[in-house]
Amino acid sequence: MGQETYRPQEGDIESLFISYIPWVRSLARALAGRDSYLQDDLVQEGLMALYRAAQRYDPGRGPFSPFAHSCVRNAMISFLRKKALHRVEESFDEIEELATPSAPDDELCGAESQEMLKELIPVLSPMETAALDAYLQTGGIAQAAEVLGWDEKRVYNALQRVRNKVKALFVSH
Repeated sequence: MGQETYRPQEGDIESLFISYIPWVRSLARALAGRDSYLQDDLVQEGLMALYRAAQRYDPGRGPFSPFAHSCVRNAMISFLRKKALHRVEESFDEIEELATPSAPDDELCGAESQEMLKELIPVLSPMETAALDAYLQTGGIAQAAEVLGWDEKRVYNALQRVRNKVKALFVSH
């Protein structure tokens, strides 16, 4: 039973997985590179998408194989996008640490952070400043985009530039 001729049948999920798992693993490997944990996550996402594809498949709209391939690939790419956004939000912790006042017993570190923040603000563009301010107030890229009335990608890009400038400051100190 090849992928191209497969037609999902009720209760036939095992043969569906057996038929498609080599392709799902191959796609996961291509998208994850050498990261075996990410490959495992992508295979899992792909198999869940394959299951959903079998449930939603309408034979009147064409062959199953292209439909399944699109569903699996889209699910894996969506997973990677969500993971990337989550990673970026975590990376802004260092910016938040600069912007929040330190505890009184950590005055030296707090003074150093405030000094670095004073150096950072003049090098930020107005767009970067607005994005950073909205992000620090809301705590997330999606929320900052909503407050600013921008799309998430614009906020994300502005915050990436801020992050690069913060890294440059850390290196210079």
